[in-house]
Amino acid sequence: SDSLNTPIPRACILGASSTLSARKIFRLHEDIKVPIGLMFSVFGIILTIFGLITNGNEMYGISLDININLWSGLFMLVFGGGMLAISDLFKKKKIKDKLLL
Repeated sequence: SDSLNTPIPRACILGASSTLSARKIFRLHEDIKVPIGLMFSVFGIILTIFGLITNGNEMYGISLDININLWSGLFMLVFGGGMLAISDLFKKKKIKDKLLL
């Protein structure tokens, strides 16, 4: 009951990391494309592997014999990789602009 009345530090409310090393490693707060790209890439890998394992299974009869897990996994991999590539290109461009100034 007493812990419910204690004020929450502003850094916790804003989602700031408690350790500097975690911010240096992940840097997810700088570019939204990085966590989105990672999420889609991980889900794409999982779905692609599942689609390859279950290729030719009778469950795909419902979807007109299209391995929807494989195709959606591949599209997620392409989208996630594209998001990561775009974020990397923008980071290199920002570094190059800073060197010119």
